[in-house]
Amino acid sequence: MCGISGVVNCGSREVVASMNAVQAHRGPDDSGVWEHRSPDYGYVGLGSQRLAILDLSASGHMPMSNEDGSIWVTYNGEIYNYRELRGELTAKGHRFASETDTEVVVHMYEEYGPECVRRLRGMFAFAICDLRSGAPELFLARDHFGIKPLYYFHYAGRLAFASEAKALLEVPGIHAELDWQSLQQYLTFLWVPEPGTLFRGVHKLPAGHFACFRKGELKITQYWDLSFPAADSVFPRSEDDVAEEIRSRFRNSVKTQMVSDVPIGAFLSAGLDSSSIVAMMRESTQKAVRTYTVTFPP
Repeated sequence: MCGISGVVNCGSREVVASMNAVQAHRGPDDSGVWEHRSPDYGYVGLGSQRLAILDLSASGHMPMSNEDGSIWVTYNGEIYNYRELRGELTAKGHRFASETDTEVVVHMYEEYGPECVRRLRGMFAFAICDLRSGAPELFLARDHFGIKPLYYFHYAGRLAFASEAKALLEVPGIHAELDWQSLQQYLTFLWVPEPGTLFRGVHKLPAGHFACFRKGELKITQYWDLSFPAADSVFPRSEDDVAEEIRSRFRNSVKTQMVSDVPIGAFLSAGLDSSSIVAMMRESTQKAVRTYTVTFPP
C-alpha cells in the first residue's frame, strides 16, 4: 500500500507535501515530491508515500521518471506480470535503472500510451505526467476491479487527486462539504456508488477506467468491464473440467502475488477463502507461510 497525490494548477510544493503527510501511514518507507512549472505559469506537482515491496534501494524512489525525464509517475500497486513486460520493453530498447514494477509502468506508458493499462495484470492506481508534447498532460488510471483507490477533484481547469479523500482537503479551495445525494445512497445501499463520494465535488475514478487531463479538460474512458455469456449459450465443458481450471487459475493468481523483496504473510480467519489462499501459498513456496489471526476479547 502506497499513497499517491498531485495537483494541476491548484497548489504548490508545500501543498503536495501536506497531502503526502496526511497519507504517511500508507507508505512509511519513503516520501517524495516532483514539480513542473510551464512557461505559461501552469503548475503540476506529484507526491508519493512509498511502502517498499520491490527493490528496497534508493533506485525505487518515487515519483519516478523515464530516462530523459519526459514522463513522471506516482504509483500505488503491484503489477504481477512486470517481469514479462520488462523483458518485452528491454527488447524494444527501453533502459531501466531499478528493479521495480513502477519503472515498468513508466515505460509501458512511454511505449503504448493510455492503452498500456490493458496489458497490466495487477492492482494499481497511478498518475503519469507526460511532458513530451510541451504542454503537460496528466494520465490517471485505476485497476480493473478498483482494488486500489483514487479520488479526484476537477473544477475550472484545475485538478487534484489522491489515494484518500481527506488528502484533497489540504488543497486550497477544496472543503469538506457533505453531498446529500451521496448520503442518501449510503443510507440506502450502505455504500456510495462510483463515481460519487460523501464529499461534494470529490469523485472516485471508477474501476476499469482511466482519465486524461489536458489543457484543463478531463476525459474519462472505460477500458475494461466484466462480461458474461448469454443466458441461453451452450457450455460444453464438464463440471470437473471447469473445477480444475478454476483451481489452476486460483493457484497461479496466488503464486504471482507472492513476488516480493520483503517477507510476506496472510490473514487467516479459518474461513474457506483465507484457508484456500494459505493452502495455495504453501504449495508455491518451500518456506514457512506466516499467518495472522485477529481476535477480540469477549
